[in-house]
Amino acid sequence: MARVMQLLAVALGMPIDHKNFEPIDTRQIQIFVALAQGGSLKAAASKIGITHSAVSHAVSNLERDLNAKLFQRKGKGLKLTGLGEIFLPEAVNILRLLGEMRLKINSKNASVGKCIRIACAHSFIQFAMPDILCEFQRCFPFAEIQLIPADRATCINKLEGGEVDAAILVNLPKRIKNLVDYHLFDDELKAVMSSEHKLAKSSAIPLHEFVKTSVYLHNSNSFTSHLIINEIHRWSFRSPDTQYVSNPEALRELVKMKLGISVLPQWGFRLGTDSERFVWREIEGLNLKRSWHFAHLQRSVPDVFVNTLVGLCKSFPLVGEQRYYETHRAS
Repeated sequence: MARVMQLLAVALGMPIDHKNFEPIDTRQIQIFVALAQGGSLKAAASKIGITHSAVSHAVSNLERDLNAKLFQRKGKGLKLTGLGEIFLPEAVNILRLLGEMRLKINSKNASVGKCIRIACAHSFIQFAMPDILCEFQRCFPFAEIQLIPADRATCINKLEGGEVDAAILVNLPKRIKNLVDYHLFDDELKAVMSSEHKLAKSSAIPLHEFVKTSVYLHNSNSFTSHLIINEIHRWSFRSPDTQYVSNPEALRELVKMKLGISVLPQWGFRLGTDSERFVWREIEGLNLKRSWHFAHLQRSVPDVFVNTLVGLCKSFPLVGEQRYYETHRAS
């Protein structure tokens, strides 16, 4: 019983007698938690990846070290005793604290003096990376990320040439060797226009009407611009009158003034406080879906950085769409 109280003192932050304190193998605590949550030797062994006898042996040693009975038989399974019920939440907390400590040490060690060079699409840098970098810096304050704005072809060339450590881009080709690829999310381009534009009356824009209007795009050399034009040509239509406006705010004003329409993902267009003045429409017959990826060469970026960046990037489109709808409702 005294040994249980010593462990509870550690978990609860109470003062302990270090001279007489006897530490317990954390592996035994891990196995105890797995057995308590699984309810049987088989379930615990399968979860941890060890044999039934190893589970039984570890728990027996733990009970002997604690001088306390933690489990009792219940049919073909096991049930926690009163002491086991007391010990379980604290054991879980001990494992959580150990995991957090390991993550902090590993992340700080990996991030000291590390600069990660990432080639990234212009639109993603403008609309996504500010929030992503803010969250990343909270996790790794000693790491530095250098963003290199680049179109898709340049991202690929820099990645293949080792000029960058990673790239965030659409529709990643499969030809690059020794590449680690993470799918982030899919999006779809739609036409955005003034709510007073003549095409806004339709639930979807007929292609023959779309090609008759003025269209504003960000970059003439971008993969997205080529995707739109190629999809139009696939139906044997001529390209619409297209102008390229790199400044997002200028593009937004041109659309609001009914001088033309643009084709973008919803996360790539800032609505502002007058969101009711814009509408989104699909363009009939055009397949404008894209797939976003985070890619890096093997061993070029620490795993802890990759996992964090990928997780933040995956959450971005949900946040972006939520902001769109919240702004729309607020207006």
